[in-house]
Amino acid sequence: MPENGSPGKEQQNQLKFLYPWYKEEVFRRRERMMSLTANASGVLVLVLVIVQVFPAPPTSPTTAVLVCLGVVWAWMRDVSVGIYLAGLAGLTSLVIAAVLLR
Repeated sequence: MPENGSPGKEQQNQLKFLYPWYKEEVFRRRERMMSLTANASGVLVLVLVIVQVFPAPPTSPTTAVLVCLGVVWAWMRDVSVGIYLAGLAGLTSLVIAAVLLR
């Protein structure tokens, strides 16, 4: 880098070369998060309809263990997915609690 702090010609060329890849990756991740949000919202609405229509059987310990393992598996693959799922689960819990307590 030159003394004045501005990038040199070679660094500018590298940035111009890499920027489209970076931009595409940002858009791809944003699209993936929007897809996850849309799918999770659809599933949430479906679950809320099912809860209203059908009585819930008691939860078995096996089901609780499988849910916990699924969340841990998602967290181990990508921390951001775990954080996203935790936030989504918290909001889902609030909605379900509001529906059940009405």
